[in-house]
Amino acid sequence: MNQHKEHVGRRLSSDVFRLALDVSADLIYIVDAVTARIVEINQTICQELGYSRDELLNMHGYEITTAEPLVAKRRLAHLVATRPRSKSSNMVLRRKDGTVLTVEVNRRAVMIRKQPYMIAIARDITNRLRAEEALRKSEERFALFMKHMPGPVFIKDDKGRYIYANPTCALSQRVGPDEWAGKTDEELFPAETAQQFRTNDSNALQGGTPMHGIETVEWPDETRYYIVSRFPIPDSGGPPLLGGAALDITELKRTEEALRHSEQQLRIVIEDRERLARDLHDNIVQSIFAIGMTLEHERGVVREQPEHVASTLADAIDRLNGVIAQVRGYIEASHGHAVSSQDLTSRLLSLVRAFEAAGKPQFKFDVDPLALAHLAPHETEHVLQIAREALSNAARHAHAQSATLTIRRRDGGVEVEVADDGAGFDPIQAGSQGHGLSNMHTRARQMGAQLVVHAIPGAGTRVHLYISPSAERDVVA
Repeated sequence: MNQHKEHVGRRLSSDVFRLALDVSADLIYIVDAVTARIVEINQTICQELGYSRDELLNMHGYEITTAEPLVAKRRLAHLVATRPRSKSSNMVLRRKDGTVLTVEVNRRAVMIRKQPYMIAIARDITNRLRAEEALRKSEERFALFMKHMPGPVFIKDDKGRYIYANPTCALSQRVGPDEWAGKTDEELFPAETAQQFRTNDSNALQGGTPMHGIETVEWPDETRYYIVSRFPIPDSGGPPLLGGAALDITELKRTEEALRHSEQQLRIVIEDRERLARDLHDNIVQSIFAIGMTLEHERGVVREQPEHVASTLADAIDRLNGVIAQVRGYIEASHGHAVSSQDLTSRLLSLVRAFEAAGKPQFKFDVDPLALAHLAPHETEHVLQIAREALSNAARHAHAQSATLTIRRRDGGVEVEVADDGAGFDPIQAGSQGHGLSNMHTRARQMGAQLVVHAIPGAGTRVHLYISPSAERDVVA
């Protein structure tokens, strides 16, 4: 009876062991260490390798591996001789169809009824190896990306210590590879720059959102500029980290500064050219035209009044010499001297006399010397040229019979007006045909003054200029 129970128990135990082997996800096989033949397997190894149970039980252990038979036998002998508790290694098994399966195998030598055996439990690690390879390649690509990244990239802990910096970041810190590790900005940068970084780090971490801005690094020998993005990085193991990426825009800044300087120089050249064109038009051209009108008039009376003509010619020669001197001044860039109030009056009178001598309009002057005294030197020059242009237009284009020049004080400022009874004109059409009106408006704008031109075809023209007190206007350079 007892023997029967023992027999049933052993059989039950054997069935349970067999069931456990077959339901295991691992590949399990047992090899006779003397003959190297497979003596026991589970269902999983049959499924994975594509062999039937009978096929495997008639094979040697090395026949399901890619190892050379002699090498496999030596390893088996060594395992039996040393009998380690367990030996783990990666192994490549060969399927029936010739494909391979990479496994992690735990092997152990055991004695069963004084006979040595090897028990091998293998686990398919193909997916794990693929994941590890993908991770390795990803890390390799990331390392290459960071290595060749043209801008600094960094990570700091909550104490402001660098825990990562790419090579470009190390160069920007002026330290060698890995010399930044564990250091703070105070240990790597000038004090003012370090404080700037520390403040921006704190703002990014406290705000919990990315921050972007232009930052400067003040080295003793140069200043460099960066566009920097800072952002918090959640860390499951503790306080959030701080990440950052920057782009060096120093050369762009320098280029912008050079371009700004070039634009400024070009603006000066253009303004000088425009000013020269205005001055030539308002001064030289008007003077030559007035002299020409005088000479044209004298040609008609040369026989009747030869003595008068001789005097007029001498005066014209003096005035031409004056024009030549002015032209030399423009060439030598010495034309920037301010005009005094006495010069303004004398030059306007000279122009008027020339027109009157040529039989042109009769001019009336109403000039308050105290009003002239209120003008700054550069304003006197502009008033002279605006008045000359208006008077010249009255004589040359409007064919006026009379014209009046008035300069007086009003409301703390100075008022200048030139009115004639000539043909008038269309301001829009006239503005597109010449420089006169444009020059007058430009000069008024440069003084911060108000210029209004009232002109109606057939009804005369009135040019009104008001220069307000200096404290009430912005002068345009």
